[in-house]
Order: sequence, then C-alpha cells, then structure tokens
Amino acid sequence: MLKYIHDPISQIQEDCLERHIFVQAIHNQLASDSCPSAVGLFGDWGTGKSSLLQMLVEWNKQAEKKLDIQIFDAWLYESTGNLFTPILVWIKNQLKQQGKAASQWGPGMKRVFQATFWTLGKTVVKLGMLQVGISSPDKAIDVLTEIPDEFERQYKTAEEKAIPQLWEKLVDDIEQAREDFQMMVDLLLEGQPHSKLVFCIDNLDRCSPEQAVHMLQSIKNYLSVEGVVWLIAVDPHVISAYIEKQYGTGAIGGYNYLDKIFPEQYHIPPLSIQSNALQVERLLERALSGIPVQIRPTNWQRYAQIPRVLVPRRLIKSARKFAQVCGLPTTMGMAVSADTMFALILLYHSWPDFYERMSSDQREHVQSVLLNFLDDRIRADYPTPPLPLPPRFIEDRDLQYYIRQAFLTYGRIEETSGEIALATHFLHQVGLP
Repeated sequence: MLKYIHDPISQIQEDCLERHIFVQAIHNQLASDSCPSAVGLFGDWGTGKSSLLQMLVEWNKQAEKKLDIQIFDAWLYESTGNLFTPILVWIKNQLKQQGKAASQWGPGMKRVFQATFWTLGKTVVKLGMLQVGISSPDKAIDVLTEIPDEFERQYKTAEEKAIPQLWEKLVDDIEQAREDFQMMVDLLLEGQPHSKLVFCIDNLDRCSPEQAVHMLQSIKNYLSVEGVVWLIAVDPHVISAYIEKQYGTGAIGGYNYLDKIFPEQYHIPPLSIQSNALQVERLLERALSGIPVQIRPTNWQRYAQIPRVLVPRRLIKSARKFAQVCGLPTTMGMAVSADTMFALILLYHSWPDFYERMSSDQREHVQSVLLNFLDDRIRADYPTPPLPLPPRFIEDRDLQYYIRQAFLTYGRIEETSGEIALATHFLHQVGLP
C-alpha cells in the first residue's frame, strides 16, 4: 500500500492508467539486441515517470529475459553535480558481493575514478565522495581506491602550463577509463542470469540547470559501453531549456542536443477523456481511497481536454482538495455543483497565478474577470468593463479554451460568477488562495 498518495506506484496492480502495456514495450526494447545504449523516457511534470520506472522493475521480475535494473535519484546528488560516484560505489559493492577479486577490478576502477576527477573537476568529485560517505581520498581506498597525488599533480600542471603532452596523456587516460568501465561491466555480468545492466536516472529535471547538465556530463563518456543501457527519465522541455541556458541555442538547440544523446525515445502517452475516461475515474477513486466522499464530478467534457490539465499528478492533487471541500460542515448542499468545484480546483493547479487573479467570494469581481473571455459582441451587453488582466493571460489559448469550456458555456455569466464566488469561499477554507 502507498504510504503517501503522491508517492510513485510500485505494483502493477496499482496501475490505474493501464500503462503496464507501455512499460512492457520499453522492457522488450531494453532487452533486445538492437537497443541503443542511451534511451530517453520523456514526460512532463506529474505524468508518472517515477512510477513507470518502478513498474519497470516490477515487470522485470516476471519477464522471460531479465535485466539488472537499478534506479538512481539524481535529485539526491544535486549538490555534487555528479552521478558517477554513487554508480561506481554500487558497482564496487556488487563486485565484492559476487566474490570478484579486487585485483581484477581495483586498478581499472581507480582509472575510471581518475577520469571522472579529470572531466568534472576535483571539487565536484570530492563533493560526490562526501555524498556517499567518503570523507577524504585517503579513506576512499576501501571504497573506490585512492586518487594518487601524481594524477593531481599532472592535472594541475596541465591546467596551469597547458603542456600538450600532459593534455594528451590525460585524454588517453579518459579513453582507457572507458575500457576499464567496460571491463567492470563484463565482470558484473559474468555468470549472472541477466543479460544487461540498466541504469535508470530519475528526477534529473528537479535539479538546478547547471547541476543537471553537469550530471549528464558525468556519464556521457560511458554511454557507449556494451552491456549497459542508460535510461534517463526527464521532462524534455525542462532539460532542453537547461542545455540552452548552459550552452546557448547556437546551431543546435536543446531538443536537438537531446536527440543526439538519446537515439531511442519513449514519450509517456497523454491522457484523453475520449479514450481514457474509465482510467481517469480509476485514478480519482485511488486518490480518494479511504476518504468518505459520495459526490463525484461527472462532466469530464467540461474541463479535461487540455494536456496541461490532464496530468495525473494534477488530477490527484485536485481530487484530494475536492475531498477536503466536501468534508466541510456545509458545502455541497449549497448551490455549487461538483463539476464547477472540481473545475475551479483544476484551474488553480494548472494556472495558479491566474486563479489568484480571479479568486474572490464576490460575484462582481469574478464576473469582471470572466468578461475578458467573452466575445466582444457579447461583452458589449454588460455595462461594467472587464477587469484589466496581464496580456499573458489573454493570449494563453489553452487558458482561454479552459475558461470557456469550464465556466462560460453553462448558464448565464451572472449565475456562473455567483457559483464560482461561492465555491471560492469554500476553497479559501481548505487552503487555496
């Protein structure tokens, strides 16, 4: 059972949206010989990327061709800008558990760690060591093997004096590190029932722009290693913006950069009321599990046709807030329909800045906001002018569509404004602005 409604689901039977078919397709590709070494799992905020990764782990348990799937939460290591240190720690622990002698992999791991030291910089790697409990290079000998002083001296000399031979040696070290990493992967897979390692990177888009890009850089040298697939779950809009912030748009924008990194991409299927009405109802029932709410919204056509709105996490958050409103002593017995109440809550979770502009328990204020979304001919019939709004709201076509579908096609604007004002009064009591 879930401890918290917003936690990722981990069991196939919790899959209200029937995405296990999508998960199976991803698993089949990961297990195939034709799968590239870098795969992108793309989805906007709240679409369920973390849940899909957890479901992938569960599906793998019953799959005929099993993989060794490991999930790393990039957000936990944001302060380090480095994903590779925790991955190396995991590899080292696995090799020890398998009884592989340190003499087989120790020197190679040292070179891999040195290359990470070189490509990311000493400070970043040391932060990464601290993050996984390594307080100094001296103590690292038991965990990753120590960083030799000679390498630090070469790095410093190459950086300060720009001696070509030293730079060439450091470049050679990076090439050797890729081969060493390949050797460690081969050792890990030797004699194991699974055919591949799958490193799943989650929550990269939660990190700050600079750190998110650093984390991508920390693994880029190892994206071509055989026997390993890197499955990166991100919001492509966020990461592409981060890349452009870091490198500028130039000739290659952020999306093209992602296409270069991820030749194989899976986009989480969007919800559709036409084809997913039953799944959405199941999602809301799950969100309201254990809460005695008898009233349910019924007219999904009224407000749920925009991808920005049809986001699982937004629907769940809205359902929970709806339940709080229904739990007030006197609420739904008033002249507020469940559909209007739910539409208003969804409006808040989708356009919070606009919601605050309209939020009022005064009918006249609500009406003056809604007048902005009427046709000029209809608006001319009202003596009061519309409340001035920033252009970004008026020009937002998704918001225009939502307001008209949710509020302006059901009854007269005076009645709708009064109902919204009354609903807002109750929403103020459960914490909405």
